[in-house]
Amino acid sequence: MPGKEYRLFSFFLIFIVVISICGCAGLGEKIEGMQTLIELGKSEKYKEQILRQETINFRRAKRYIQGKARKEELSKDIALSKFGDPVLVFYETEGEKWVYKAGNKNWFSAEKIYLFFDTEGRLTNWECLDMECAS
Repeated sequence: MPGKEYRLFSFFLIFIVVISICGCAGLGEKIEGMQTLIELGKSEKYKEQILRQETINFRRAKRYIQGKARKEELSKDIALSKFGDPVLVFYETEGEKWVYKAGNKNWFSAEKIYLFFDTEGRLTNWECLDMECAS
């Protein structure tokens, strides 16, 4: 009889170990899934922060341009310090074109400001799309 009880106890112990291992594997997947959700949350916060900064930069550029009756000489360095980073920079043979727009707006229907810099980094022109600005 002790042999039968021992086998029953061994079977029960193996059963518990197998269930524990399976449960832990599932728990590991759940923890990994939670980690993914946490990373996504951080990513969303980072995205919102970038969009807020794009909007702030756009408003700075807009205020500056709307307050100017004529184009004054402005270097890329000064523009960066006044407005912050543009949303997009196009590198062309005659210089650079910087784009500012509000971060929370659709690209195609949003107000945009284009700043044009020559090859020496001086502002040569600006253009406003879907908004009023000084010319």
